[in-house]
Amino acid sequence: MPQPVLAGSPRLEVWRTSKRVRYAREGDVLTARADGILLAMAMIPANQAILARTEDVYGALFRAKGSLHWQRLHNYIPAILGAEDGNERYRLFNAGRQAAFAAALHPVEAAPAACGLGAPATSPLLVYGLATAEPGRPIENPDQVSAYRYPPRYGSAPPIFARATHGGGAAARLFFLSGTAAILGHESLHPGDVAAQLETTIANIRKLIEAAAAQGDRVRAEKLRLRVYLKHEADLPEIQAGLARLLPEIEPPPILAADICRPELLVEIEGHAALTR
Repeated sequence: MPQPVLAGSPRLEVWRTSKRVRYAREGDVLTARADGILLAMAMIPANQAILARTEDVYGALFRAKGSLHWQRLHNYIPAILGAEDGNERYRLFNAGRQAAFAAALHPVEAAPAACGLGAPATSPLLVYGLATAEPGRPIENPDQVSAYRYPPRYGSAPPIFARATHGGGAAARLFFLSGTAAILGHESLHPGDVAAQLETTIANIRKLIEAAAAQGDRVRAEKLRLRVYLKHEADLPEIQAGLARLLPEIEPPPILAADICRPELLVEIEGHAALTR
């Protein structure tokens, strides 16, 4: 991952299967395939023409996916809040992603959990994800507008992701949490107040756990494996104290330095959990 680690030991995220795994490079995509499972990653230099590069990356990933179904996608976007041709790069990224979803005939209502974070300007555009043989089930937060229904004030193309996903196929016992921040409805809350933003973010995570429970899923907070992205390193002590107070049941998550997808947002959290039977 391209973001500097501010706290927590750098760690590997290991996904295990008892099935035989086949590794390959398929054009611009690195793949690890087992029966009904795909882990795929694509990296393309994107210091310019982020819209076209995003469409290229997603087009390659959709081709690699074939008939499988996305469960989770991670997007790391160089200079996410920078400008290109008079437009914010994140908005151009969203336009490229939307074009690729449309070309693949993938309905936005069936989009998987995802995150979209900033990366250093010299980094490549990095997208990686998990796909399986059965579709997952999107989970939305009733206190938030679905991202793909955001009004045009956030760009001509909205972000495309579900707030969370109950995995399908080989991921059927997993809950995937999208990048979650201090947003209610479609509005950012508490500009300049990282502690209040963290509190709203945790409340949104708990609301998604409640929404999953209403669909019959048991997500226990202590099972969450989270990753925290923080805009300003100076806020680290406040974030660590807030996490210990608001989520005392989880192990301290790694905290990485990253710009969030809106200039006023200071912290974002994503992760996954094993569902409890």
